Amino acid sequence: MEIKGSVNVIGQMNVDFIYKDINRMPAVGEEIFADDFKIQLGGGPMVIPIQLSKLGIPSKLGTYLGNDYQSRIAGDLINGIDFRNIEILETTKIHPVVMTSVLTTKEERSFVCYNQGANELDVGSDQIYNFYKDSSICFCPQDINVARKLKSEGKILVYDVGWHDDLSLRSISHYLDVVDYFTPNEKECEKLTGTSDIFKCLDILEEFVKFPIMKLGARGCVCKISGEYIHVPVAMNVKTVDPTGAGDNFLTGLIYGLYHDRDILDCLKYANILGGLSTEVLGCYRDDISADILENFYINYPKIHKLKAVNAISKEFEYYSV
Repeated sequence: MEIKGSVNVIGQMNVDFIYKDINRMPAVGEEIFADDFKIQLGGGPMVIPIQLSKLGIPSKLGTYLGNDYQSRIAGDLINGIDFRNIEILETTKIHPVVMTSVLTTKEERSFVCYNQGANELDVGSDQIYNFYKDSSICFCPQDINVARKLKSEGKILVYDVGWHDDLSLRSISHYLDVVDYFTPNEKECEKLTGTSDIFKCLDILEEFVKFPIMKLGARGCVCKISGEYIHVPVAMNVKTVDPTGAGDNFLTGLIYGLYHDRDILDCLKYANILGGLSTEVLGCYRDDISADILENFYINYPKIHKLKAVNAISKEFEYYSV
């Protein structure tokens, strides 16, 4: 039996101050009160190893902590969960932890974020490579030369991208050349491809990655495989409390399937399951998640469909009979 490496991820620590269920967003000078409040670890790449460890998959987080108050908060939070495989990396930043205030109403969310931008490029390519070398699956390094070396050694590289105004396929094409799996959401796909047509989005992404995938939130996800457009619906009726971190959990579920050598459609089922379950709690981390829960939802997964058409206005799907 093949002995696999771990799933290794480098990312900043994120701390979220969540103000839940305010009745509306405040105007300038107004004071608004929330119905609930929580301080907890936030989203981003760090979700992946923490959640995978709950699913029985060996994983390691490389991150940054300083001597500042924000780092002490993050350190206390990470010590409060059952995850210990952490490597603290060097950084030149005084405040290396991302601090975010999350304001939520029943209809929308808004964020105020502070981030000095600690990243792998502060560390040096040798340390980045040494962190990743014992992995079988890893989050794509920012150092493209390290990414290419890991790829040449047979590592599976996964990649996600956050929204920014300058986001374009040209700006990330060098990463797409080496990664195996890329999971943008619908808004990111539209920005990257310049079209809201789901079929055209997948066609354009297919020029850069083997399995073009688009996350659709509560509608599941779509992908293009062997020339066919496939819709993988959500696995359950989700009672959404907070969608924060759903995309990160989606990627975690995908990696869970990859680690167990499942085909791409099975991997997307696990991705939808974990992404959906994560929205039923406040924040990014569901304490009761386990491999047994994922497998129980997988066994009863609804039928997937080949897409025939998508209504441009309602976003409803039409399917081929399969």
